[in-house]
Amino acid sequence: MMGLIVINDSMDVSITRHFKRYSAVDIAFDIKAVIFICSFVRATHYQRYGRKSRMNLFGKPKGKKYHTRTIEVNTYEYDEQRLVVEGCLADQRLQEYHLATGEKRLPGLLHQMIIHMLVNKTTLEIEDLHVEMPAVPREECLETINSLEPVKGLRIKHGFTSKVKALAGSGKGCNHLAELLTAMGSSTIQGYAAYKLQESSKFTPNMFDMLLNTCWTWRAEGALVNFIKEKIASEQKE
Repeated sequence: MMGLIVINDSMDVSITRHFKRYSAVDIAFDIKAVIFICSFVRATHYQRYGRKSRMNLFGKPKGKKYHTRTIEVNTYEYDEQRLVVEGCLADQRLQEYHLATGEKRLPGLLHQMIIHMLVNKTTLEIEDLHVEMPAVPREECLETINSLEPVKGLRIKHGFTSKVKALAGSGKGCNHLAELLTAMGSSTIQGYAAYKLQESSKFTPNMFDMLLNTCWTWRAEGALVNFIKEKIASEQKE
């Protein structure tokens, strides 16, 4: 199969099957060479223009970078009845800074919170929970390490976020732990769906209830919800 790879003056790459004249360079290629050529061109473009093209959405060059927050959540098989969900929140300060009390700090981790949850596959109940706080700004922060204990026994479903905030938010615990846990709630539903839909395309009523009214696409009167309702009803008749 033959075609053309077109590299224009701005080093953008496009592929065409039409033989036309271009002011830039037209290179005939074997389709097997496309990946190599495109990778080479993009790498050349980055080396040549990378620094000049670091523009933000508002039209100015990106300036000094100060902070990065990452939240990562992973879902694993534990046994026949349960899943393990592990989450980590990290705040990285990238420049020298001062704490609220005046101490000067070098760049590095400000917060690192890790939560391990044991979640029932049938009910999505949090059967057990363990917290680690490897990096905190003050020793006093470690006094909140057990602040999520009241969350044990909660089911991850509609209203989970507000319940977590009521039980462990505000002055009752660590805001960063509560934020990580609420992020883990929605991620657990994704992990559960990935587990349930491995081999079967059947969308169970339990999964439907978890997602109903969680966003615009899953609104009660939406097209997707109506389709899923009909699909579930049809499968139940079989």
